[in-house]
Amino acid sequence: MKHLDRILKHVHHKDHHHHHHHHHQEHQKPQSQSTSPAAPPPESHPTGPRHVFAHFIIGNTYSTTPEQWEFDISEAKKAHIDGFALNIAPQDHHTDQSLHAAYDIAERLGGFSLFLSFDYASGGPWPADRVISTINTYKHRAAQFRWQGRPMVSTFEGPGNVGDWPNIKHATGCMFIPDWTSLSPGGIGGVLDTIDGAFSWDAWPVGAQGKTTASDEAWSKAIAGKPYMMPVSPWFYTNLPQWNKNWLWRGDDLWHDRWKQVIDFQPPLVQILSWNDYGESHYIGPIYEAGLPEGSSRYVSSCPHDAWRVLLPYYIDAYKRQGGAADLNNPRYPVSFTEKIVYWYRRTPGHCGNSDGTTGNNPGSGQPALAPSELSQDRVFVTVAVVKPSELHVQIGYATPTVLQATQPGINHFSVPFHGQMGPVHFVIVRNHREIATATGPAITDVWISPCLRPASSSLLRIFSSSPLSPFITLASSISISILDLFPLFIYILSLSTLYHPTTMTKKCFSELQTESWRPPVPPLTQPPTTTLPSRSTTENTSPSAASSPGAAISPGDYSQPYCDFMTNNPTTFHANGYRRLSERDAWTNRLQRGGKYYCSRNGSSFIAFSIGKDYRTGNGMAIVAGHIDALTAKLKPVSKLPSKAGYAQLAVAPYASGLGPTWWDRDLSIGGRVIVRDSDSGMVKSKLVKLDWPIARIPTLAQHFGAPSQGPFNKETQMVPIIGVDNSDLFQAPAAADASIKPGDSFASAQPEKLVRVICKELQIHDPDTILSWELELYDSQAARLGGLEKDLIFAGRIDDKLCCYAAQEALLASSDDKATETVKMVGMFDDEEIGSQLRQGAQSNFMSSVFERITEAMAPSADYYGPNLVSQTAANSFFVSSDVIHAVNPNFLNAYLENHSPRLNVGVAVSADSNGHMTTDSVSYGFIQRVAKKCDAKLQVFHIRNDSRSGGTIGPMTSSRLGFRAIDVGIPQLSMHSIRATTGSLDPGLGVQLFKGFFDHFEEVDREFADL
Repeated sequence: MKHLDRILKHVHHKDHHHHHHHHHQEHQKPQSQSTSPAAPPPESHPTGPRHVFAHFIIGNTYSTTPEQWEFDISEAKKAHIDGFALNIAPQDHHTDQSLHAAYDIAERLGGFSLFLSFDYASGGPWPADRVISTINTYKHRAAQFRWQGRPMVSTFEGPGNVGDWPNIKHATGCMFIPDWTSLSPGGIGGVLDTIDGAFSWDAWPVGAQGKTTASDEAWSKAIAGKPYMMPVSPWFYTNLPQWNKNWLWRGDDLWHDRWKQVIDFQPPLVQILSWNDYGESHYIGPIYEAGLPEGSSRYVSSCPHDAWRVLLPYYIDAYKRQGGAADLNNPRYPVSFTEKIVYWYRRTPGHCGNSDGTTGNNPGSGQPALAPSELSQDRVFVTVAVVKPSELHVQIGYATPTVLQATQPGINHFSVPFHGQMGPVHFVIVRNHREIATATGPAITDVWISPCLRPASSSLLRIFSSSPLSPFITLASSISISILDLFPLFIYILSLSTLYHPTTMTKKCFSELQTESWRPPVPPLTQPPTTTLPSRSTTENTSPSAASSPGAAISPGDYSQPYCDFMTNNPTTFHANGYRRLSERDAWTNRLQRGGKYYCSRNGSSFIAFSIGKDYRTGNGMAIVAGHIDALTAKLKPVSKLPSKAGYAQLAVAPYASGLGPTWWDRDLSIGGRVIVRDSDSGMVKSKLVKLDWPIARIPTLAQHFGAPSQGPFNKETQMVPIIGVDNSDLFQAPAAADASIKPGDSFASAQPEKLVRVICKELQIHDPDTILSWELELYDSQAARLGGLEKDLIFAGRIDDKLCCYAAQEALLASSDDKATETVKMVGMFDDEEIGSQLRQGAQSNFMSSVFERITEAMAPSADYYGPNLVSQTAANSFFVSSDVIHAVNPNFLNAYLENHSPRLNVGVAVSADSNGHMTTDSVSYGFIQRVAKKCDAKLQVFHIRNDSRSGGTIGPMTSSRLGFRAIDVGIPQLSMHSIRATTGSLDPGLGVQLFKGFFDHFEEVDREFADL
């Protein structure tokens, strides 16, 4: 039983917010804000030491390992947090164990303090004798925080036990600063003789306005000069029906605004709410699945908030500097004076979908219930750290960038309204007409975004950062976003969920390491970057131009850097297509509706998404673009453990398709894929994605000095075995016994390298290796996808074949307007196993697409009697299938290998693939069809045909069109070095693919009418 109820009762009382003023308006222009104080601190707060703590719930730590404790404390120290306020409740059996671990590790690491906060609202009041013994157990520990020489102690609520505290203070000598917020400032005066200070839990605004310091001023005044601990929190959202909790308070600008208030107000103590209160979404620490309250994983598991820590050193140091701190130097974790971008925003406008019963404000505390969209604004929030005054360009989709003035060296905060704009959000710091730092966030869309693959919830948040020093970058590696995210229709794609109704307030965010330079469509550098915007003062910022609709023209260059990010963050099939199964088991007949957007997956590695036109008529066709998502690789064998050989640990792998080819030698290889785990408490089996971000393995060449053996041919079984470490234990000791945590016998884990099992368990927070039932892991080249060439007109990446066409198809589906081709079903398919023949249940030769096709046709039929072979055949005959797979770009060093006039170039356009022997599905009708599409969307087509003396490859086109009877064509985006571990495409080619495929979706009906007689 998880004792987590204390974190579910942190709520406002009815009288907390009577001081708040309605001063923030929705359409205010964003303004630059710096961290310098605007007013002197209150007289009750003399200059002197300043301390910042984070509220840490011990109830979440019953399975926390020493390594996790060390990581948490280290991360807090990096953020310049001074210590943890350890919330403890009387019913937790693991409290002493966790407290000992916390104090031990804090003392070993040094420079970090702890104090106890007794929770009286969770398991009932603490017995006074237990409070005394607990304080006395830890008060002499070196890590104990002391105020004026006395060990500090706090509470969460408990004013009903005020009579216990005189004796407790006498027996322990503690400095008592409780959170008795329920008394309100008006009632705290009655207990001033008992308390030594006060902490307020009043950290969030009520209603559609920002948080002010009125409450802090009231508390500070009420305690008559005693130390006041000021609360700071970034966010509040909870949806836990078992506790009757389902509301949000405004977050938006709160994190920046509240720190600005701390700097101005200068309280002696600050407490961040919170480090690990997952159920209320205001955690800033890492996520540990074992600590999540039941029901919260749907809005927590895939939503790290680590990026909120990136700028904390700046805020905290400014607060302490203003307070007169003599020495702010932190030699181990100094402030990094480099440009940083941290941003967060909702992925969908507030009017989309439904709110799952979530209210703005907490009606249970007497607050007026508002629509969540009234509190959570349709705005992009971004905070930048700059070393000199700079411009920040923010562009949503394809609209004119908004140019914002970061006038102060240091932190500047802005927000930009959506104004109906859709598409990726680009951020660029510009100084002296040069790009200094860039970041690109996933698209804003009015298409439902699955809330981390679970039923509708009201407010999910991921935070993004471009800082290369961000401490959470490794956490981003395992992020997957659901496809009808519809992007994650881009991978960051694809975790999958069931066919839920749209969600109104879904929030998404991810951590991003941005090293390449993305160039947005801004005015030429010969003009000031602000000339495209309406006139404004130098310190104000205007809103973006009018919204661009999803049907707007495609700018291919906008997709260059997002495609690189897509490739870097999703190296394996499962990272490309998610791991959460959509229920093919359910009946769809009553679930599909005209105007609806849906998706399903098979095996977590093949995926189909479709939108049903709002005017779709029974028997009408479907416009389909499909390709394959798998790539050449090497997969771990079922028994991947190998004995050490000559001082090396090795890994047993098998080539997938023609993986382990010549280009795999001497590459930095890592491991990713999915792990099947059985939850020991619930008995349910789950699939988890894992991606190890550092190089794990290498296949070393034999130096040429060794002569003939170094020239090959090479045996893939014996000579291309990856090394994963050094193991010289045979020189110094007898063979080690099996690891005690990995049981011998028939467990899956026992057949794998023990160190690899430990790493996987640590990454996924798996505490018992025997709960791993199986995994599908593969090697991948760990080098990031990069823009390259002198003018960055190339893309170098692994696994281009064929995530490139799948990326373009899903982006096209996202970009296609709901107001075009309204009588059609638009569909994107991504299939696994193409490289090995498509024969498996998730391959293109399976019944996956035909099943989806038939179920849509059945659901749209006016009655059960109407559905049958006649209707299915009619629908198939009216449909058109675009088989998309990469095509060979011309190689300038081997021109004689290409057929003249059939040699596609990079950055020109998609190529039509033809083959006279039926390896491609292109015929004269389909070629004419796609030419008409290209004409209407202003796309250029190329053509490819193999030489007569060469062997043609194959695609999923012929097998799909012949089985289902679709008209069909094969097209491909050009790439160099097909089937190499690293390949090349043009920087414009992803966007050129989007342009053509979007044109196909948008213009399908009008082109189809032209071909009605064929």
